Amino acid sequence: GPGFKLEEAVRLAGAMLPANRTGRIVLATDGQETEGDIAMAVAALQGRGIAVDIKLLTEFPPGEVLVESVAAPRQVFAGDSFRVDAVIYSQDAGEAELTIRRAGESVLSQSVNLLAGRNRIETVIPAGGAGNLVIEVAIDAGRDTFAENNNNGIIVQVAPSPAVAVIAPQADAGDYFGNALSVQGLSADLVDPSDAPQTISDWLRYDAVVLMNTPALAFDTSQQVALEKLVKVH
Repeated sequence: GPGFKLEEAVRLAGAMLPANRTGRIVLATDGQETEGDIAMAVAALQGRGIAVDIKLLTEFPPGEVLVESVAAPRQVFAGDSFRVDAVIYSQDAGEAELTIRRAGESVLSQSVNLLAGRNRIETVIPAGGAGNLVIEVAIDAGRDTFAENNNNGIIVQVAPSPAVAVIAPQADAGDYFGNALSVQGLSADLVDPSDAPQTISDWLRYDAVVLMNTPALAFDTSQQVALEKLVKVH
């Protein structure tokens, strides 16, 4: 696709093929490599017995449909949801069947009416538990010529749920906010200002800190310095 990191796209396609199997990858592109070295990626795949065909978009026959790109955040938190953007390229207008899979299981399957050229598809995917999550997008059209380019995907790193500290002098207010976070699938430690962390290493146990009606005077000078360093540096 336009402005693609072609090396990254080819390596990702190769990673989606089982290590003990050969295969063929068709790369549809306008020929503009903005970053990386596609030649190295192609050579590595050829060493695995995987052929890579590179075709310009203008060379495809009428009726050709392909998944040109898939984009998503590189990292999300467990229990969160995130947006997946896919670009479907079609040489001419027509109907096709779109499937989006999360970790091998279908989360969306529907007919779409494609316009000639690039079509953008957006959906929201649940992250689930921590780990590397493979998102795949597939398009199927009866008029299609090359089946090898009908799948594309991306790997999203799902980090453990963030550790949140809610510091509140009024316990009721802290409990209320903590319950609001729990509705969103997040857990929080409710901390009285007198029990707040003393050092930067203690503050670093948390990915986020919420101060609810907590005045600066609730912390001593060293605590204030550590909290400022946590935000500015870490």
